[in-house]
Amino acid sequence: MAKLEYTLIDSFQKFNFLGKRLFDFINVKINISTGNYVGDGVTEKNIRIDIIPRCIIVFPSNDELPVIWIDGFVKPISKQFDGMTITDGILGPTIKRDFFVVSMGINIPGDNYNWIVFGE
Repeated sequence: MAKLEYTLIDSFQKFNFLGKRLFDFINVKINISTGNYVGDGVTEKNIRIDIIPRCIIVFPSNDELPVIWIDGFVKPISKQFDGMTITDGILGPTIKRDFFVVSMGINIPGDNYNWIVFGE
């Protein structure tokens, strides 16, 4: 798992996805953590992270679309990159926010997945 820190120094910075505002930061530190996992088919698989997540993106190695979860999505909602809402993708972080949880839709046995988390 890799962890990077960035500080945005622009007076105003926006990241947009699917026409919705993802982040508005003014001189705020953004932590980025990355990693991967191999699917095992478990209904709710915990993935350990070392930052408080605000946005999680999981990239399947097969031809499936990446899946995104943004802080504020109602559990168990996440979205594919085409905008389709799914309920068997990223279920969000655990209560202590030291893991995020993926469901069977992005935990197919034997498939490889890469992830990136933006947060604090």
